[in-house]
Amino acid sequence: MLFFLVHGHPYIAFRENPLAMMALPVVIYGIGLQLLTPSRALFSRFRPGWATAFCVVIILFTVLRNIPYAPFCALAPGGEPSEAAR
Repeated sequence: MLFFLVHGHPYIAFRENPLAMMALPVVIYGIGLQLLTPSRALFSRFRPGWATAFCVVIILFTVLRNIPYAPFCALAPGGEPSEAAR
């Protein structure tokens, strides 16, 4: 996804990994906030609930994109159902 994004192909980058494409601005914002905001404890600003929710979304996305039936196959790179599923 990053390869296509860096080379100026945002649509193909989104087709390769839509979750990473949508999470990228949030991750960049979080890293910038961690680096630019002074604090005694660097990781004290992370709330465990948000980290848990993010991990659950990643696991769910990973499982769903590997199901070879519509509409889940749209999440996988290429977005077409496999021949075995037809």
